[in-house]
Amino acid sequence: MKEDFHEAPPVQTGQDARRALIKEARLAREKADQFPADDAEREVFLKKAREFDADANIDGWLNSRGLQPPK
Repeated sequence: MKEDFHEAPPVQTGQDARRALIKEARLAREKADQFPADDAEREVFLKKAREFDADANIDGWLNSRGLQPPK
């Protein structure tokens, strides 16, 4: 099974990283749409899209202005 999508560079931070992750999620969904609903490769791309979405959300939380260091 060939995973045909791009990994977002791990060194990006802030809005640039979040945008890159969101873009990768969109690209993975577009790739998934090229396969039939019951195809295993489709599920691989959809899983990767969900991972990119989760990463983007975590990045947003970690870079939020309201985040306080532990006391």
